[in-house]
Amino acid sequence: MRLIWPVDRVEGFALDFLRRATIGAVCNKGRGLGERWISNWNGSLTSEMCRQFEESSEWLLSQDILLRVAEAQEAGAVNADAEVLTRLTRRRGYRAEVRRWMARKDLKTVAEAAKWLGVSGSTLKSIMTDRGETRYSQETLDRVLGIVVIAQS
Repeated sequence: MRLIWPVDRVEGFALDFLRRATIGAVCNKGRGLGERWISNWNGSLTSEMCRQFEESSEWLLSQDILLRVAEAQEAGAVNADAEVLTRLTRRRGYRAEVRRWMARKDLKTVAEAAKWLGVSGSTLKSIMTDRGETRYSQETLDRVLGIVVIAQS
């Protein structure tokens, strides 16, 4: 049986990921930007960086999705996105869904899409095909389909 995470837990993990990704970007590429992006006091994002993230279209989309999930949970209903994901995870081969998502993101190659999704090229190819050996975990499939399917709704 799968448990559905409460919205505050999902948001907490997302914010922690954003913080860690920002720290990684500063350490790898943004020498000298650390004080502007990351608080030296507690390692959190600075208010300036938070404002910039919150003004992005991706942030607004994520907040809209979280609101829909919260409303569905409050009403005791099953989230429509979760329903779609449950239906999708019962089969193999998600080429059409991934290709539609790639077209909307203007990603030309599977390698570009895999990098954007944070998986290897062979993993994404395995997710897209209905043949051969499965090269991904259920968690990876859920995460990738969550990104691809929610982006389509």
